[in-house]
Amino acid sequence: MLKQNNGLRKVSIHTDWLDVPVLLDPAGVSIILGCKYQTVVKALQQGRLPGQKVLGAWLVRKDELMAHLGFEQWEIERYGFGMPTTPKSKP
Repeated sequence: MLKQNNGLRKVSIHTDWLDVPVLLDPAGVSIILGCKYQTVVKALQQGRLPGQKVLGAWLVRKDELMAHLGFEQWEIERYGFGMPTTPKSKP
């Protein structure tokens, strides 16, 4: 989500869940949640947000974040690219 370009930070703002990457770093999660980076890291460390450390860096799967935020299963399957549990039609 945050990219370095000649020492300047470029922030990618997503307005659609389809544009959000499948894996998010804490910076990306903080933009989505509208909170500070350190708040996200602390929540990950305490297990209050879903995520895993991979090679020393925190990563959050988009579908797990969507489930944590209370999205319906069909929304997660459509926008989060999670594995469908059962084939269902949309409401």
